Amino acid sequence: MSRVSGRDPELVQQVLADVVWRHAKRQVADERAAGLPWLDVRVSDIVDEANERLRTLGQPAITVSFITKHYGTKDEFLDLAIASYLGPSVTDAQALVDEMEVSLAAGQAPREVRRQAAERDLEGMVTGDAPWTRIWLAMHSSSARQDIRAVLGRVYDEFDRVMIPLYEKELASRGRVMRHGLSTIDLAAAFTALTEGLAMRTLSHEDLDHSQARRLTALVSEEILVAFSEPASGQVPVS
Repeated sequence: MSRVSGRDPELVQQVLADVVWRHAKRQVADERAAGLPWLDVRVSDIVDEANERLRTLGQPAITVSFITKHYGTKDEFLDLAIASYLGPSVTDAQALVDEMEVSLAAGQAPREVRRQAAERDLEGMVTGDAPWTRIWLAMHSSSARQDIRAVLGRVYDEFDRVMIPLYEKELASRGRVMRHGLSTIDLAAAFTALTEGLAMRTLSHEDLDHSQARRLTALVSEEILVAFSEPASGQVPVS
């Protein structure tokens, strides 16, 4: 979001993003809400709630015209606010990568590190903030909208940026390379589809509990990695 003259721009951005997200969560928690939750959010409501927060922080009040001037149309503003709020998810992914690197450096078996990461990834999706999960699924259901596709695209691009180097290191540790015609982007897409698909199944079906889903994640992740790669020329694969 753009810088705002005369105010703490980072604080304004943080407050606005948090308020938009709170409104979205409140609406999606209401079973009467249909479709993408923040489509019905009114900018005037965002402004009123943001001003309450900003006053306690010693910041000047804002107006609807302020939003229009600095952030554009309602859709542009909500898109920027939601995209800004998604930043911590990417930070969490980077923290997981760093932790896995430490475990590998400490001598923990790569297979065990992968299993723990798969369990944690799925656990976060199926036992985390339920409104967030429902909002994420609502975003997918509304992906025909160009602005929503743009938000989803940025999120996936950031996760790919963080995770693809880890996939490449894992393949190298096994003496494997991607199969001809496939790339690590394809591999990332497959892992994303697996995790999100299992999360949706776990949320919607009582016959699949979290522990079963975690075991499936670890098993299928291994199969995906093998299916998408092949032994490097002159290398002996490492399990």
